[in-house]
Amino acid sequence: MTASGFAPAVAIFADLTIGGTATGYSAAVTGSGTTYTVTLSGGGGGTVSLLLKSGSVADAATNSGPASNTAATTITVDRTAPAVSSFAPTTATPTNNNTIAYSLVFDEAVTGLGAGDFAISGTASGYSAAVSGSGTSYTITLSGGGDGTVILALDAGGVSDAAGNTGPSSGSTASTVTVDRTAPAVSSFAPTTSTPTNGTSIAYSLVFSEAVTGLVAGDISLSGTSHASTAYSVAVSGSGTTYTVTLTRVAPADGTVVATLGANA
Repeated sequence: MTASGFAPAVAIFADLTIGGTATGYSAAVTGSGTTYTVTLSGGGGGTVSLLLKSGSVADAATNSGPASNTAATTITVDRTAPAVSSFAPTTATPTNNNTIAYSLVFDEAVTGLGAGDFAISGTASGYSAAVSGSGTSYTITLSGGGDGTVILALDAGGVSDAAGNTGPSSGSTASTVTVDRTAPAVSSFAPTTSTPTNGTSIAYSLVFSEAVTGLVAGDISLSGTSHASTAYSVAVSGSGTTYTVTLTRVAPADGTVVATLGANA
């Protein structure tokens, strides 16, 4: 870092003050006559100010100057690579969305981030990335893929800050998102009560292909020769993949009973 320039010709050079938030700098001076170069070295990151005190130099006639303190423009020294502050999906998991969105935040403004800076892995395939945003905050959107797990990783060294430092120094991986656009299916639905029966209740086992929520008695319709829809009440218990449907007789009813799970229940 250098500073230069005097007028008129200078016979004596003295008193430079180094300030700012950075520490550890020392000054070296070269030049003669009207033009000098001041080089600072040895310090760390932060702001650096350089001040020439009034009366520090003199011309050939021994006039001292400058008449007042003279400060050079403050310089900011930044040798720290930009780092990832946070990187996480904003789409909940599991999801049946056609796209998956992620928020990526850096600790300082960066440039150069592109889709090629990301690696997509997991059991799902076919996804491509699009990047939007600027400064410290970016959104990455994945689209075009299928069901399965999706893992998005940011490569090291893909962005730069205003001082030209490249980063992040190491890769960063967002948490895994599971994509499931396949509707749950019935694996089995059968009575566990033997037939014929003279009991006052009939039990059924209902098993789905994956864990589900929202199953209620109203999702089960009854038919048959026993006037089951009015002769029996329906109760549902269980969770996850496995449920029990219990029909309880509320009126005299001999005959067949058919329990049906409605579509998109």
